[in-house]
Formats: sequence, structure tokens, C-alpha cells
Amino acid sequence: MPVDPRSYTEYRTREGWVVPRVKVKEFTNQLREGATLVLSHIHEMYLPLMVLAESIERRFRAPSGINIYAAWREIHGFGVHRDKHDVFIAQVSGRKQWRLYGSTAATESKPPREHVWEDVLKPGDLLYIPRGWWHAAAPLNEPSLHLSISVENPTISEVLTWAASELRTDDLGYVNVSVMTTAKERAELLEKAKQTVLTMFDADLIEKYFDQSDLKRETLPRFSLPWSATPEALPLDGSTLMRLRSRRTVKLRMDPTNHFFEFTLHGQKWRFPAIMKVFLDATRDGQTLSIDELTSLGRNSPGEAMSRAFITTLVKEGILTAVRSDREPR
Repeated sequence: MPVDPRSYTEYRTREGWVVPRVKVKEFTNQLREGATLVLSHIHEMYLPLMVLAESIERRFRAPSGINIYAAWREIHGFGVHRDKHDVFIAQVSGRKQWRLYGSTAATESKPPREHVWEDVLKPGDLLYIPRGWWHAAAPLNEPSLHLSISVENPTISEVLTWAASELRTDDLGYVNVSVMTTAKERAELLEKAKQTVLTMFDADLIEKYFDQSDLKRETLPRFSLPWSATPEALPLDGSTLMRLRSRRTVKLRMDPTNHFFEFTLHGQKWRFPAIMKVFLDATRDGQTLSIDELTSLGRNSPGEAMSRAFITTLVKEGILTAVRSDREPR
């Protein structure tokens, strides 16, 4: 069960504000006595893990997040439980014992009595736990730290809910269902609804769901201060690494005239001259390039000055951002 924060926190008032302070001794005692330290959504605070979460989300086209679990004693931080998402366990330091019990019916509230798999994870080991599988972990009386990487793959019920919402744009979605209708009228309405749904449920339905999910998915806020607040919006150092601010691969589309290209990002549609497409082609799938590399893509056309001006526009509009980490393998 969660530890009451008041047991290791003091609250002081400063200039009318209540300021919480962690009491180091009491906090450490909790860990020494078997508490597990949990840092939720650590990917929102630590850039390398943010890049990892975004890369995983781009691959699965489903929301991904990362928590850190650190423990010191041979005590379960959680009992046997199951999650509503798929999980990858990455053991970073120390060892931890894991047991998997398999899955049960969604309505079943108790896990199976016997586990089906058991092993000790060591640094560098990776464990996959499917959605709904009961599991438990325990440290081995030594410092242990692992990442819990969630992947919230959609369920078929979520796809069906989306499909039902799509019916609202069809004429059928505006047809009244009245208690005054005759049995014949109801049968005709249901037959029309069945045919409409069968037409919608083609082989591309799930891909259409992912496409809509990609378009609506927002990215985490990321600042590029101090230089992003300057008129130029770009640093003088051309080696600064840049990355597209998107958790999903961006789909670029040429307009019928081939004079412009379009894409949707953060729920907003963008339209730029076709000559600038080379910069989005190079970054659409999460690739990291330096400002010098990006600028060189347009050295011949549209030219270095216009290339840098366009990159500046992408930064100001929140499409590109700086990555303050070493270059990732490409």
C-alpha cells in the first residue's frame, strides 16, 4: 500500500506559500524498511527516456510511458496484479525476481493460484508482460532498479467506439429512432444500419483507426530555451541536434498541383511549398539531424539562407525542437 507522504514530508510557509520539503532521514528509513521508490512518468522529466518513449510510441502507434521502480529490501512493492496495458520490464541495476501467472477472464478479480513462469532479471534483461497477465516482482535484499515501459495498445472495443463515432458523419447518424415507428420501419432501419456498418468494416478499418489516432496524438511540451525565444529562434552553433516534435511518424501528402505538401501535426494541418519537403522527409520518422545537416539539404535549392529561414519557422511553430543529448543511431 502507498506510504503516506506526511510521514517523510514537512510543510513550511514562506511568504504566504506552503512549501513541501522532503525529510531525508525519514524518507531513507522508509526505503530501508522495504518501501519501493516509484518515479512515475519519468520520461517527461529525463530527455533520453523521453526519446525512448517516443520511439516506442512511433513503432507501436500507441501511447507509451515509462516509470522507474527502485527497491532495496526483499519486500513486494506490489502484490500479484495485472495491468490494462502491455508492459516491457528493463532491468537496469541489481536483480529482481519475477513471477508470471498468466491471464484470466476480464471479469475475474483473482489471479491463478500457481505461477507459469519464474526467473530473476539481471542488468540488461528485458521482460514482456502482455496486457491482463497477472504478475508480481520482489527485490532480493539488494539495491534494484528497473524501468517499466507501458504500451497502451487499443482494444477492439476502443476501435468499435471510434467506428461508432464515425457513423455520426454518415447520413444514417442523423436518422431518428422513435418508439412510434412500425415493426416494418424498424426492420428497414436496422437493415440499412447493418449494410452501412458492413461497408465500414472493410480490411482497412483498423489502419484507418491508427491513422486518426496518429493525427490527434499530441506531443509532450519541450522548450528550446534560451535561443528559441530570440528573433532568430536558432542557436549559432550549427552542431545543435534537431528533432521533429511528434510521437508518431508524420505522413506527408502532395497536393494535386504538386506545388505544395501537407501534413497534420498536433491536431493542426500544415501546408508548405513543395521545395521545402526535403526537410520534413529527413525528420518525419523521428530522425535527429544537426542544424548544419538540415541546412545542407537545401544548399542547392532553395538555398542556404532560405533553408535556415524555413528551419526557423519550423522551430517557432513548434514543429522542430532541439535535442540536448548525444546523437542516436540512425
